Amino acid sequence: MTPSREAGDDSGSRSIGSIKTGGRILQTLVRSSRPMQLSELAEKVGMSAAQIHPYLVSFRSIDLIEQTGRGSYRLGPFALQLGLARMKTNDVYRETISRVAELSERLSLMVSVSVWGARGVTVVYIEQLGGTISSLIGIGRIYDISLTATGKLFAAHLPEKQWLPVLEGELTRNGQLFDIDRVALETSIRLAREQGFATTENRPVPGVSAIAAPVFDYSGRMQLAVTISGQSGTIDLDRDGADCIGLLEFTRSISRAFGYLG
Repeated sequence: MTPSREAGDDSGSRSIGSIKTGGRILQTLVRSSRPMQLSELAEKVGMSAAQIHPYLVSFRSIDLIEQTGRGSYRLGPFALQLGLARMKTNDVYRETISRVAELSERLSLMVSVSVWGARGVTVVYIEQLGGTISSLIGIGRIYDISLTATGKLFAAHLPEKQWLPVLEGELTRNGQLFDIDRVALETSIRLAREQGFATTENRPVPGVSAIAAPVFDYSGRMQLAVTISGQSGTIDLDRDGADCIGLLEFTRSISRAFGYLG
């Protein structure tokens, strides 16, 4: 098979078209919640049944695909082994950390990575440009659920029983100090769940705004949050703005790498 460049491939490297075609077949089966008949699979991939059949025969020979008693196709045992090998040799946290410097440089914003720890939302890594807001955020800092984009994001995606006691403690400490509206907070948490990211403007620190987005694993569980922060007016909080789009592309790419299909 002669390696060839495909339309839209500007990477400068040559690729084998048949392998890419086989990849599309496998991706279609990955996204399907049930076995697929040959005609349905061919339609989804955009090929004829006669064209796609040789690929299925080859994949069956190495157990990447198996055929059910009813003649439909699904992923085979070797596909499962590949998935397990991927999970064993990769770590969501390590993979995210290895990429945040590029994100910070591209957006010219500070990037922090947070996880849910014993005391709540905990900052575990920071990539900063200059020292403008570095003194306000440090590794090990606990983000309030009620006051930060990152906190609202975790509340949007974790079980309520996990974060609600933490929130109740915050409201007792900070409710009057920051004039926290419980109804407005619940609305912002719901919005974060629906739109896939959360924002804060000039809170909890005046003059600083942020956008936070989640990273999920193959099971759909949120593993960590990536947050971009900057001086208000220099960071675009709009969902169609370059900063939000860039962050979501980043987190979605990592989530896909760990098997998340949502």
